[in-house]
Amino acid sequence: VKRVSRPDYALPYFNRALQIDPAHEPALEAMTSLYRDAQSWQELVQMLLHRADAASSPNRARELRAEAASVVHGKLGDVATAQQMFAQIFQDDPAHPAAIKALENIYTHEQNWSALAELLENKAKEQRGRARVETLCELGELCEDRLTDLRRAAE
Repeated sequence: VKRVSRPDYALPYFNRALQIDPAHEPALEAMTSLYRDAQSWQELVQMLLHRADAASSPNRARELRAEAASVVHGKLGDVATAQQMFAQIFQDDPAHPAAIKALENIYTHEQNWSALAELLENKAKEQRGRARVETLCELGELCEDRLTDLRRAAE
Protein backbone atom coordinates (compact mmCIF):
# COMPACT_ATOMS: atom_id res chain seq x y z
CA VAL A 1 0.00 0.00 0.00
CA LYS A 2 2.78 2.44 0.85
CA ARG A 3 4.25 2.02 -2.65
CA VAL A 4 1.17 3.52 -4.30
CA SER A 5 1.23 7.26 -4.85
CA ARG A 6 -2.53 7.41 -4.18
CA PRO A 7 -3.25 4.71 -1.61
CA ASP A 8 -6.89 5.83 -1.41
CA TYR A 9 -7.32 4.36 -4.90
CA ALA A 10 -6.58 0.97 -3.38
CA LEU A 11 -9.56 1.08 -0.99
CA PRO A 12 -12.19 -0.16 -3.47
CA TYR A 13 -10.04 -3.18 -4.28
CA PHE A 14 -9.49 -4.02 -0.65
CA ASN A 15 -13.23 -3.66 -0.09
CA ARG A 16 -13.92 -6.06 -2.96
CA ALA A 17 -11.42 -8.52 -1.51
CA LEU A 18 -13.20 -8.30 1.84
CA GLN A 19 -16.56 -8.94 0.18
CA ILE A 20 -15.13 -12.24 -0.99
CA ASP A 21 -13.31 -13.04 2.28
CA PRO A 22 -14.33 -10.77 5.20
CA ALA A 23 -11.53 -12.19 7.39
CA HIS A 24 -8.69 -11.74 4.86
CA GLU A 25 -6.02 -10.40 7.21
CA PRO A 26 -3.71 -8.79 4.59
CA ALA A 27 -6.61 -6.72 3.21
CA LEU A 28 -7.79 -5.85 6.73
CA GLU A 29 -4.27 -4.80 7.75
CA ALA A 30 -3.81 -2.75 4.58
CA MET A 31 -7.07 -0.89 5.14
CA THR A 32 -6.15 -0.32 8.79
CA SER A 33 -2.87 1.23 7.69
CA LEU A 34 -4.58 3.39 5.08
CA TYR A 35 -7.09 4.73 7.59
CA ARG A 36 -4.39 5.35 10.19
CA ASP A 37 -2.15 7.16 7.70
CA ALA A 38 -5.07 9.25 6.44
CA GLN A 39 -6.09 10.00 10.03
CA SER A 40 -9.57 8.73 9.24
CA TRP A 41 -10.23 7.92 12.86
CA GLN A 42 -13.85 6.81 12.65
CA GLU A 43 -13.09 4.44 9.78
CA LEU A 44 -10.01 3.19 11.64
CA VAL A 45 -12.12 2.38 14.70
CA GLN A 46 -14.66 0.52 12.57
CA MET A 47 -11.90 -1.43 10.82
CA LEU A 48 -10.24 -2.36 14.13
CA LEU A 49 -13.57 -3.56 15.52
CA HIS A 50 -14.22 -5.53 12.33
CA ARG A 51 -10.79 -7.14 12.66
CA ALA A 52 -11.53 -7.92 16.32
CA ASP A 53 -14.73 -9.68 15.30
CA ALA A 54 -12.79 -11.71 12.73
CA ALA A 55 -9.79 -12.42 14.99
CA SER A 56 -8.78 -16.02 15.41
CA SER A 57 -8.04 -15.71 19.14
CA PRO A 58 -9.71 -13.90 22.05
CA ASN A 59 -6.38 -12.28 22.98
CA ARG A 60 -5.95 -10.80 19.50
CA ALA A 61 -9.56 -9.61 19.54
CA ARG A 62 -8.99 -7.82 22.87
CA GLU A 63 -5.82 -6.17 21.57
CA LEU A 64 -7.65 -4.84 18.51
CA ARG A 65 -10.57 -3.64 20.66
CA ALA A 66 -8.12 -1.90 23.00
CA GLU A 67 -6.51 -0.16 20.05
CA ALA A 68 -9.95 0.93 18.83
CA ALA A 69 -10.83 2.21 22.30
CA SER A 70 -7.57 4.16 22.42
CA VAL A 71 -8.43 5.85 19.12
CA VAL A 72 -11.96 6.61 20.37
CA HIS A 73 -10.49 8.19 23.49
CA GLY A 74 -7.39 9.90 22.13
CA LYS A 75 -8.38 10.91 18.62
CA LEU A 76 -12.16 11.17 18.70
CA GLY A 77 -12.34 12.46 22.28
CA ASP A 78 -15.33 10.27 23.15
CA VAL A 79 -14.44 9.42 26.74
CA ALA A 80 -17.76 7.76 27.59
CA THR A 81 -17.59 5.33 24.67
CA ALA A 82 -13.91 4.62 25.29
CA GLN A 83 -14.66 3.94 28.94
CA GLN A 84 -17.36 1.43 27.98
CA MET A 85 -15.03 -0.26 25.51
CA PHE A 86 -12.16 -0.51 27.98
CA ALA A 87 -14.52 -1.72 30.71
CA GLN A 88 -15.70 -4.55 28.45
CA ILE A 89 -12.09 -5.53 27.74
CA PHE A 90 -11.33 -5.44 31.46
CA GLN A 91 -14.39 -7.57 32.19
CA ASP A 92 -13.17 -10.15 29.66
CA ASP A 93 -9.57 -9.99 30.89
CA PRO A 94 -9.05 -8.40 34.35
CA ALA A 95 -5.28 -8.42 33.80
CA HIS A 96 -5.33 -6.55 30.46
CA PRO A 97 -2.70 -3.83 30.96
CA ALA A 98 -3.96 -1.32 28.37
CA ALA A 99 -7.53 -1.52 29.67
CA ILE A 100 -6.42 -1.13 33.28
CA LYS A 101 -4.18 1.84 32.53
CA ALA A 102 -6.80 3.57 30.39
CA LEU A 103 -9.54 3.08 32.98
CA GLU A 104 -7.24 4.33 35.75
CA ASN A 105 -6.58 7.48 33.71
CA ILE A 106 -10.24 8.01 32.83
CA TYR A 107 -11.47 7.49 36.40
CA THR A 108 -8.74 9.73 37.80
CA HIS A 109 -9.46 12.49 35.29
CA GLU A 110 -13.20 12.27 36.01
CA GLN A 111 -12.49 12.02 39.76
CA ASN A 112 -14.62 8.90 39.86
CA TRP A 113 -12.92 7.62 42.99
CA SER A 114 -15.31 4.79 43.78
CA ALA A 115 -14.92 3.33 40.27
CA LEU A 116 -11.15 3.71 40.56
CA ALA A 117 -11.18 1.93 43.93
CA GLU A 118 -13.19 -0.95 42.49
CA LEU A 119 -10.81 -1.17 39.53
CA LEU A 120 -7.78 -1.24 41.83
CA GLU A 121 -9.39 -3.96 43.98
CA ASN A 122 -9.96 -6.11 40.92
CA LYS A 123 -6.48 -5.33 39.62
CA ALA A 124 -4.94 -6.44 42.92
CA LYS A 125 -6.82 -9.75 42.77
CA GLU A 126 -5.00 -10.58 39.55
CA GLN A 127 -1.55 -9.61 40.84
CA ARG A 128 1.09 -11.31 42.93
CA GLY A 129 4.10 -10.19 44.95
CA ARG A 130 5.40 -6.65 44.80
CA ALA A 131 2.95 -5.50 42.12
CA ARG A 132 0.04 -6.53 44.34
CA VAL A 133 1.53 -4.76 47.36
CA GLU A 134 1.95 -1.55 45.34
CA THR A 135 -1.63 -1.70 44.05
CA LEU A 136 -2.99 -2.34 47.55
CA CYS A 137 -1.01 0.64 48.89
CA GLU A 138 -2.38 2.81 46.08
CA LEU A 139 -5.88 1.60 46.95
CA GLY A 140 -5.32 2.35 50.63
CA GLU A 141 -4.16 5.88 49.86
CA LEU A 142 -7.13 6.41 47.55
CA CYS A 143 -9.57 5.25 50.21
CA GLU A 144 -7.97 7.43 52.85
CA ASP A 145 -7.46 10.58 50.75
CA ARG A 146 -10.32 10.59 48.26
CA LEU A 147 -13.04 8.39 49.70
CA THR A 148 -12.41 9.11 53.36
CA ASP A 149 -13.17 5.46 53.95
CA LEU A 150 -10.70 4.70 56.70
CA ARG A 151 -12.16 1.26 57.40
CA ARG A 152 -11.72 0.26 53.79
CA ALA A 153 -8.25 1.82 53.67
CA ALA A 154 -7.20 -0.28 56.67
CA GLU A 155 -8.23 -3.51 54.93
